[in-house]
Amino acid sequence: ALSLARNETRLTWIGGDYQFGSSFVWLEADPDEGRDLDISEWSIEGAYRTSRHWTVLGDLRYDFVGDRSIRAGAGASYQNECIRVDLSASRRFTSSTSVSPTTELSLSVQLAGFGARGIGGESFARRCNG
Repeated sequence: ALSLARNETRLTWIGGDYQFGSSFVWLEADPDEGRDLDISEWSIEGAYRTSRHWTVLGDLRYDFVGDRSIRAGAGASYQNECIRVDLSASRRFTSSTSVSPTTELSLSVQLAGFGARGIGGESFARRCNG
């Protein structure tokens, strides 16, 4: 008899100023792979370009077996001809008594003057005018 032991489904939509993605993963417990419990997780992420230079982002990951959120995050990105700056915050949740939930703040700065593309496909100038 045919039996499914794992499944992964991913959907993505990109349109104009929006990006949206969602995935579902189900893995049957398999001690040979170090997985004592079934895994059933859903994740969703999205981005919205609010203006030519600004984009807001968010994501969530949920565990159906544990009936709890695993991770949540939000951020903003600024991009022009010369630079891209990303600021984000994320929270990793845990049900373990030996591991504490963690919150991470991130700041990233990249030189983007080499034909970088932002959400929506609009290309910025090829050189940074000083």
